Formats: sequence, structure tokens, C-alpha cells
Amino acid sequence: MQYDVITENADLITIGGIVNRTLNDKSTNRVVQAKAFIRTVYGHAVGVKAIHRVMKNLSFGRYGTALLRHAKNADIIYTQPIQLSTDHAHATVTLYTSQAKSDIMASHGTWLCELFDVVPGKFAVIDKLESVKKDAGTRLLTAILSSLNGIPVFLQAGWLYEGDGELERREILKKLKTYYGNTGFEDINDHFGYENAVIMYHKNDSDFVFSDSIRVRR
Repeated sequence: MQYDVITENADLITIGGIVNRTLNDKSTNRVVQAKAFIRTVYGHAVGVKAIHRVMKNLSFGRYGTALLRHAKNADIIYTQPIQLSTDHAHATVTLYTSQAKSDIMASHGTWLCELFDVVPGKFAVIDKLESVKKDAGTRLLTAILSSLNGIPVFLQAGWLYEGDGELERREILKKLKTYYGNTGFEDINDHFGYENAVIMYHKNDSDFVFSDSIRVRR
């Protein structure tokens, strides 16, 4: 394939469109967004062949951690769920700011809505994390936290599969609390009062501290 100015512009438009949709950004020019994302990936401008590789990988659902880094530094209200995959692990992460409260409350009657009242600025929620090989999930989780360094990260440790409801609930939650606790997450479920899951939080080198003085209104 011959790479030229037309190919480069087409790839930039594709990259920018994917990134804009991920960030729910309807105002940034696609080419401008693409060039900014490429700088997130490489740290500098690149040639047409590298731009094409970025386009292909992004179209295949790769560059999840780069999307997280880009969203962390972008002016957003909230993102679409960002998919991250390795050969043996998969996760979904969404970033929010307090400006998203009205939109999210219309579709989520959950603990997530309550976070908007207590977390200033930007935060991330890990919607799902699963793996098929020992330590693969932990490695992906570490990569997520590294990509989002500087903003707090929350998750709901609970049933993952349809049949989990048939298992001993407390035993599952105990194991999950230990697993996420080993990676630095803290149990803050007392603020939410859920029985079938445990809400956990990672400070992740941010300025936010979920202290005992915070009370979620119920």
C-alpha cells in the first residue's frame, strides 16, 4: 500500500472519530484530536506509516491504556466504557467528572450516582475485570492504575457471572476484598451499605481521600 497525504488524512479522521466518540467529544476537530492522541501514544509526531498502525490498532480495540491516559488529560464530562484486553485478561473502565451527574442519574440508580456528591473532579470506575490465567488480571489492573495515576479509581467487587448468585456470597466477597486489597484498594462499603457487593477505592496518588468523615446520603 502506498502511503501519502490522502492516506494520512483519512487515517487521522478515523482515529479522531474513534477518540471523539470514546470521549463523548462533539466539538474537537477529528484531525486535531487524532494528532493529540498520537502524541499520547508516542510522545511526539510520527510519519504516515506509524499513523496507519495507530489507526489499525485502535480500530481493533487496542490502545486501551493509551485511551485512558488521553482521557485522563482531556477536557471531558464522561467517557464511553473503554475496553482493555490482553491475551488472558479483559477490563472495562469509564471516566467521569461531577458534570456528568445529571446524565448518569437518568440511567443509573446506583452507588455510582452517589459518588458525584463526594468526589470532586475526575474519577474512574472499573466496570469489569476478569481473566483466564493466574496473575493476568493483576497485571492488567496494575496497568490501569498506572495509566490513571493521579485520579482516584473505584470499583464494585461482587458477582461477575450469572451463576455466582448460587454460591456462598460472603465467601466470594471475602476473596474479592483480599484480592483487590492486595493491590491497594480500600473497602468503603460502609458508606454505601451493599450486601451483594463491596465498593472499593484506590487513592492512586490523587489528592482525594475517602475518609470516615464522608457520609454518602441515602
